[in-house]
Amino acid sequence: LAASRAPDLEPPEVRFRVPLYTRDLPAPLLAGQRVMVLAHLKPLEEVSNWGQRDVTGPRRRKAIVFSGGFDANRLAVLSQPSAAQRWLSQTREQLAAQVNRLAPSPDAAALYLTLAAGLRATLGEELEDAFARSGLAHILSVSGLHVGLLAALVLGLLRLCRAPAWLADAAAVAWLVFYAVLTGGGVPVV
Repeated sequence: LAASRAPDLEPPEVRFRVPLYTRDLPAPLLAGQRVMVLAHLKPLEEVSNWGQRDVTGPRRRKAIVFSGGFDANRLAVLSQPSAAQRWLSQTREQLAAQVNRLAPSPDAAALYLTLAAGLRATLGEELEDAFARSGLAHILSVSGLHVGLLAALVLGLLRLCRAPAWLADAAAVAWLVFYAVLTGGGVPVV
């Protein structure tokens, strides 16, 4: 959850990300929807048991300094998803289903979806930590490299098919806009 207001913090208008947990499943929500929830936030703490897996470092690197829980029955949805948000969510779900069906393993599928489409939700913390420790975490971010490769692929295929240059250029731009939207429109992609 990307929080924009926390009345108990000073100042109350804040911006931070927080993983929230609940026993009950909340109503299906899409990225970009606004909700109001009464959450019980707890600052991240170092592990107290020797040998216990410490997730505070990776979370802090993602600017996550709290965790917490909430009652799903008290969740108030402030905005409904737009038709574009619903379409984008369905497209991402279909892409994930196809990749999971074709990939040799669930870990490989998660890595493919992260590298190609920026869908990091299924990428386990262990794999993310391994990339961070090796200094290669930047590879997991969809960036200009991905955009350049996609543009070269589309242009190359269309020119191989002898499409006029104006058509190849227009198709490449259309695919790049679609790709930017599909991957969440991050600054490196735009």
